[in-house]
Amino acid sequence: MRFQGWLGGKMGLSSGMPTAPTKPKPKVAVASTGKNAERFLKLDIEASKPKPRVVMSLRQGGAAHASLPDLRPGDRLLVSAELEVTTDCPRQQSDCAKKPYGFDPEVEVALLLTNGAGEAVPAAGSAISLGQPVRRTVTHHRHHDVFVFDNAEFVVPGSGLPWNGPSFINATIASWHPQAKQDQVLIIGQNNPGGRPSGDMGGISVARFRPGTETFPNPLRVQKRQITTLRVITGQPQKGIVYSQRLPNLKAREQLRVRAGLKTSSAHLGYPVRTTVEVLLSTDPAGTDPGGEAKRVCPESPQISRGNGKNTLPGDNPMSSLKTGVMRIVKDARDPLYVNVMLTDGDPEHKAGPGDALSILPAGGFLAVTRYSAAMAG
Repeated sequence: MRFQGWLGGKMGLSSGMPTAPTKPKPKVAVASTGKNAERFLKLDIEASKPKPRVVMSLRQGGAAHASLPDLRPGDRLLVSAELEVTTDCPRQQSDCAKKPYGFDPEVEVALLLTNGAGEAVPAAGSAISLGQPVRRTVTHHRHHDVFVFDNAEFVVPGSGLPWNGPSFINATIASWHPQAKQDQVLIIGQNNPGGRPSGDMGGISVARFRPGTETFPNPLRVQKRQITTLRVITGQPQKGIVYSQRLPNLKAREQLRVRAGLKTSSAHLGYPVRTTVEVLLSTDPAGTDPGGEAKRVCPESPQISRGNGKNTLPGDNPMSSLKTGVMRIVKDARDPLYVNVMLTDGDPEHKAGPGDALSILPAGGFLAVTRYSAAMAG
């Protein structure tokens, strides 16, 4: 009996030998603010540098795809953000949002990890800076500008966060110029005929990494351009896919993290070209619209990074655009899908001639897509 019991091993092994601890699997959780992230579309330009305002916020406790993941000691958080701003009219005309001005305002944008949706400045115990603020002069000649934060990193200390309760990622903005008067504003988003600004050109995206015994995957990287130029036609915005990454066998609960860089030049044209860049999931490597399958597998939104941009000026050598974003796959894909970097151009000064085209330069341009398996979700 003793021999049989020992040979079966169930009693002797379980009672006499210690069980090895289970090794944790690495976990990833991504989220983004989604559509219409901007809280307001007009910002007063002050005569001196003012206290910043929270222009976008990603909070905990919302829908899974739009909620800041939970944060534990040792977690690594990567935060990215994009925000387009536009100068108002230099002289009175139909698309003025407020009073015109001829000066070029200073603009500063910052990112914070905070304990409240209204926290706008770093403070011990309530608001932690994520990297350095980005400050630039936004000129009327440039007209539009995009402020980008690329993978601002924060590691939760062993003692945890210095507050209890929910956390928020806040993007803040301030604008000023010594000549500024009342009712002179910086537009958040872009201006439109009739003076009514439109937004949905910014957002915050995060990826939270919880370490385990396995390593996280490396990104798939594309540097070959599908197009090298894009026609410029007055009154007819042109679209083209510059980079595309094929993603076969996408599964429910997979997560994507995307970065893309684009370099353009209008030096040979001698006039500004409006340059808008967007990243989307599509059914076609040349597709400028998502298509039904992309919308089915990601009903939250097949748009990975909002469309935003600025004027490529003749003096730019070249002009760089940087895009960031994340996506959660909700349903298994029936066919391969593609992450596409789409460029749209325009002719704001109506100077385009026959055959004119914006140049898309090879050096420094890329698309990087990281796939995190369903087993890593959490």
